[in-house]
Amino acid sequence: MRRRQWYRARIAWAEMVEGRGIRHWEEGVYLFRSEDREAAFQRALEIGEGGQSCGEEETRRRTRWVETRLAEVMTLECVGDELDDEPLEVQWVRLPATERIAFDHKFEPAKKVPAAVERCPGGPNFLESPGLRYALNARPTASQGFATAGTLQEMDWA
Repeated sequence: MRRRQWYRARIAWAEMVEGRGIRHWEEGVYLFRSEDREAAFQRALEIGEGGQSCGEEETRRRTRWVETRLAEVMTLECVGDELDDEPLEVQWVRLPATERIAFDHKFEPAKKVPAAVERCPGGPNFLESPGLRYALNARPTASQGFATAGTLQEMDWA
């Protein structure tokens, strides 16, 4: 039996306001196990679809329809077989939209498979990096590149 590997997926959602279009982007990084890259991509799409929502938003002037839509699985990496739990979100950020996207726009995340970045098996040990352990055990701060409450900043996910 083939051993399931851990994959890390960066997933993006667009918050769309009827009559206005895109308000902002939301991104999350998730870790989960999968048998292979294709199954991992399908799992990332499932996680993304689970993050979608819609409903009315009350403002002082009017009621607006707002939808959070899965836009894209931005990255998908195999990171090894050393972790135990699933799924796990290790980072989340809200970014301002710098482009105009109409409310009627239809995202097609299943048609855009991210480029392969394979690190397993036999790649570097993912858990030897202090980055993941710190992300799992410490509160994110602005000095680590995370936006503090009430502020927005652009993140470098490279």
